[in-house]
Amino acid sequence: MNILKLKLRVLCKWFFWFTPILLSIGLMVAEKSFGDVPMACVEKFWDKKPCNIDYASGLLSKSFFDKIERFRYRTEKHIPCFAEFDHWKGKNVLEIGCGIGTEAINFARAGAYVTAIDLSGKSIEITKKRFEIYGLNARLIHGNAEELDNYIKGERFDLIWSHGVIHHSPHPERIIHQCKNFLKPNGELRIMLYAKVSANIIQWMIDRQIFDLNYANELAAAQGESQSNSPVTYTYTFSSIRKLLHGFNIISMKKVCIGHPKFLVKLSKEDLTEVEEELGWFILVQAAL
Repeated sequence: MNILKLKLRVLCKWFFWFTPILLSIGLMVAEKSFGDVPMACVEKFWDKKPCNIDYASGLLSKSFFDKIERFRYRTEKHIPCFAEFDHWKGKNVLEIGCGIGTEAINFARAGAYVTAIDLSGKSIEITKKRFEIYGLNARLIHGNAEELDNYIKGERFDLIWSHGVIHHSPHPERIIHQCKNFLKPNGELRIMLYAKVSANIIQWMIDRQIFDLNYANELAAAQGESQSNSPVTYTYTFSSIRKLLHGFNIISMKKVCIGHPKFLVKLSKEDLTEVEEELGWFILVQAAL
């Protein structure tokens, strides 16, 4: 297994060494950017089907939301550990992209003072209902996190949390810039971004016979984690995350959630866990100012 991991590392290094050369001679395309996608288009997409809403069926009720939470944390087991909900008791937490409120509820349940923003008005509506059902409180904002300072004035937070959201915004760097202005000096930024070098991207390249990682953004947008044909989906390497988080001190970065790609079908569950750090789909990033 160590030999396999070494081979994967060498393959990834090869790509990044030779990409500039291949681009310059026209053997690779430039990476897809979504900077010209209207924010209204992104909002309409997530309003039509709020993230995670299909994890359960029925009316909005405690049972409905409990099912969603159980499914989410069963399939994405890293979230409670990465979030450390209990650690933020009595602290001010800002969530960028709360979706239908699963993490927001758990931060509030643990005793944090929660502020959450989401571009989708439908998601905010569902999250408000969820907080009412559980008898919990949060400040919930329907708005564009690229313009966070239009909604929040003169506040700083102990934690800014965003799991799988920033890469769906046309200009992720604008959100990160906003985070700098709203994070306390001793606060933390904890985010999840999609990995460019991942089993998901490799499998999609194999399926479509496109062997060029500069198509990763297009493939990720078309295939999606749980919803296809997203108007915006960026993917990242550790190097591009360092560039995105310029001005932050990155405490840790690691990949998780490799899934069950067909091209690795012969690997055991234990072996898949071993290569997760090379080919995981989620990059968990912990940073501070």
